[in-house]
Amino acid sequence: MKTTQRRAISFMLTLAMLFSMAMPTAFAAEPVTTAEKAYSDIAGHWAETSIERWDEYGIVSGFGEEFRPNGTITRGQMASILSNLLKLTEEAENTFSDVPEGKWYTTFVLRCVKAGIMAGANGKAMPEKEITRQEAMTMLCQALGIEPKADANLSKYDDVDQLANWAKPFVGALVEAGIVSGVSDTKLGALSSMSRGAVMTVLDKAVSQYIDKAGTYELTNKDGIVLIAAENVKLTGETKATILISPAVDEKTVVREEEVVVGGGGGGGSMPSRPVTPSAPTTQDLDVSTAGAVIAEGTYKNVTITDSVGDGEVTLENLTINGDLTIEGGGSGTIKLVTCDIKGKI
Repeated sequence: MKTTQRRAISFMLTLAMLFSMAMPTAFAAEPVTTAEKAYSDIAGHWAETSIERWDEYGIVSGFGEEFRPNGTITRGQMASILSNLLKLTEEAENTFSDVPEGKWYTTFVLRCVKAGIMAGANGKAMPEKEITRQEAMTMLCQALGIEPKADANLSKYDDVDQLANWAKPFVGALVEAGIVSGVSDTKLGALSSMSRGAVMTVLDKAVSQYIDKAGTYELTNKDGIVLIAAENVKLTGETKATILISPAVDEKTVVREEEVVVGGGGGGGSMPSRPVTPSAPTTQDLDVSTAGAVIAEGTYKNVTITDSVGDGEVTLENLTINGDLTIEGGGSGTIKLVTCDIKGKI
């Protein structure tokens, strides 16, 4: 039984798109049952059951009688689904030049930024840009707390060279877990757009049980993730899954009976704990000297990973470095940069 703690999502119990093309009306405020909202264009579609599942929870909605499962999705819409899924409420300070107040996606983007799920580049979040598969998979992996895998074997895909270095550990983790696959047996399609139906399917594969209301729940004994997005929840039974508690939930209100047994499947293996070093925005220099450190979010002048880390692992997530990144320590492939904006040199 293992416990993982991240800055954005809390794991416990030793045992954490929506898709309007530009209109807030495409996001359901309350769960809408499939019977009340039968879409005319999903019958027989490969994503039909996944769409129905998340539509019933009110995580996504369609366009009147259509869901448009083959339609593409924007970064803002992806922020919406993950914000709705985790029931996020806290927002980051808006520092983006392309996220104006009053837009339907503004709240969702800022909530995902606050939770460490989304980051921009060069002062822009690009909420109206179609999301690529590698961007979508990175956001999903971070939202669901799935441990990145820098050494994942993606050799069967002959277009793996198109995959960005910052996305590879996240995409690799989802592929090895069997949650995502390529656009074909030999094509990963990292730079391709992702359809609305595909996002629903990936989410469906990852989350084996979703709890979004207070009450007592018998755990499903399946691999994957049990995602808890509600307070005052009591768990009974046993599960092979990893239990994930949304950062919007006070984990003290989630309790278990003594006989609860948790296997820690995590959608593809248990998630070992790692130290997380939260960071506040600053213009000071930063020295990282502890192996296993995760520096999560912030702005710095210069960052140095010192030789004190030895061959250990260091992860920098969502950082803006106005100067240089100097790497003096770390082993082969152990320095991980996740959506970092480095204005100087490495």
